[in-house]
Amino acid sequence: MEELESFKLLVEGSDEEHVMKKLLEKNGLQKNFAIKPKGGYEKLRKSIPVELKVAGLKVMGMVADANNCVSDRWKSIADPLKKSGFEIPAKIPKKSNTFWSCNGITVGIWFMPNNRDQGELEDFILKMIDEDDPVLPLAKQYIDEIPPEYRKFKVAKSERAYLYAWLASRKEPKPIGTAIVAGDIDHTKPISKSFLSWLRSLFTL
Repeated sequence: MEELESFKLLVEGSDEEHVMKKLLEKNGLQKNFAIKPKGGYEKLRKSIPVELKVAGLKVMGMVADANNCVSDRWKSIADPLKKSGFEIPAKIPKKSNTFWSCNGITVGIWFMPNNRDQGELEDFILKMIDEDDPVLPLAKQYIDEIPPEYRKFKVAKSERAYLYAWLASRKEPKPIGTAIVAGDIDHTKPISKSFLSWLRSLFTL
C-alpha cells in the first residue's frame, strides 16, 4: 500500500526508523504508513500539535524512549494531546494497545522498551538477544571494565554500549535493523511480538 500522510508513525531518529522498517520486513508485514524521524525526543514532542493538523490525517503513532522515567515521558506527550482534545489518562495504561480518538484521528503511544519500564531502543533490542548468548556477557564485561576516566558515555547509557559491543562481534558488524534481518537478533521474542501487536492494532496491518 502506498505510504500516505494520513497514516504515520513519529519516531525519534533514523535508528528507530531503520529498526521499524526491518522488524516489519522480517515479520512479513507490509508497511501502510509513513515513518517520520523527528531528530530527537523534544522535536517529536513539540511537533505533535502541528502533525495533528495535517489535512487528511487518520492515524498517528508515536514511538519514543522512556529514558529514566516513563511516567514523566508519558505526561510530556499526553499534555499536547490533551490540548488538542484527546482524553488521555494521567497515567500510562497497563494495556499497551490502548488508543485514543478525537475528531476522526486515532493516536497511539509506545515508549521503549515495553511501555512500562525505563529504558530506550537499545534496551528493547537487548531483550531480543537469546538469554544464553555466550558473547553478550563478554561484551558487558568489556564495557564495564573500561576505566571511568576513559568512558565517553554516561552510566545511564551503558545498555547502549553493551549492545554495540555485542554487534561488533558479529561476522559482519551491522546496524541494528540489518542485524534483525540477518537473524543475529531474534525478532520472535515476546517483547518484539508485543510491540508488533501494538503496530498491527494501530495501523490495521
